[in-house]
Amino acid sequence: MQTTKVLKLSLVLLLVITANPFLQAQDPQRAANAYNWAVQNFRDDVDKSIDSLEYFLTAADSLLEADVLEGQIKEQIEELKGRASNHLPTFYFLSAQRLYQQKRTDMAIDRFKETIEVAEAYESEEIKDRAQQLLPRAYFRSASDAMDMMDYQKAVDHFGEALKLDPQWSRAHLEMALAYRSMDNNSRMIAALEDAIEVARENQDHAVEERAVRMAQSYYWRIGANALSNQENEQALELFKKARDLNPSESYSYYYISLTKNRLYQYSQAIEQARKGLELLEESEEDDREQEAMFYLQLGSAHATLGQMEEGCEYLHKAKYGNTRQRAEREISTFQCPPQEE
Repeated sequence: MQTTKVLKLSLVLLLVITANPFLQAQDPQRAANAYNWAVQNFRDDVDKSIDSLEYFLTAADSLLEADVLEGQIKEQIEELKGRASNHLPTFYFLSAQRLYQQKRTDMAIDRFKETIEVAEAYESEEIKDRAQQLLPRAYFRSASDAMDMMDYQKAVDHFGEALKLDPQWSRAHLEMALAYRSMDNNSRMIAALEDAIEVARENQDHAVEERAVRMAQSYYWRIGANALSNQENEQALELFKKARDLNPSESYSYYYISLTKNRLYQYSQAIEQARKGLELLEESEEDDREQEAMFYLQLGSAHATLGQMEEGCEYLHKAKYGNTRQRAEREISTFQCPPQEE
């Protein structure tokens, strides 16, 4: 901002204006003083500087439209008007940015929107672009603050505004899902998670993808388990398949599918799914004996029910670990498996 040069020009202008009684009646000196004050004080009080520039521009338009200026005076007013037109969008942006930095977020949102309007009016593409980049961040922060205050509807609204401006922001999709979860709106939560996963994969945002997949899987596992407890086995199977499809290399969904296949008397498929889950567990190199025991229990039950007692009993004995031990022992008793040294 060429402040020194602008001040010199305005001082020359004032000397000429003072000698012209007609221009004094139009108050051009006050207008020039307003411009001068704005460029001198915008760092300390940008909002008052905006008011001063807007006053100057209104006064300059009136003087130029009245066609009462001539020669050097007219040229200098036009030059100052051009400079003021360049400064005004910048001042609006600085005001919005300051509010954002002060975490007065909702006020910053309004100011960024005004900045975009002013930048469009004065054809300042650079300032418009900068404001458009920060506006979704301001909406995101406002939504996050609303989450902290348990104002979930506002959070949803402002995450939505952020995503209108930046639909490729995977983190905002994920946070939208969290807001819907807090509202117990499961259908919209899942829709937001699907968007988060899709966008995260496009952008290779692995952290968001992992969180969104795990959150969706946990939901499908939970309501699938509820369906199983209500004997709604077909519905449970579809839910567990959805969880598996989100991450086919994750083993846990295969346990639930195997369990459900056993409930549906589809024992061969139960064996297939349990073996697939065990393979994935081994490939992951996780030392998860608890989950291994869960798979062994399904394998043992399926083999034994099919009359393959040797394999069935061997798996059931392997299942005697941790939380699975009591169920395994009941199955061993049911199928009258011979005892095995531990």
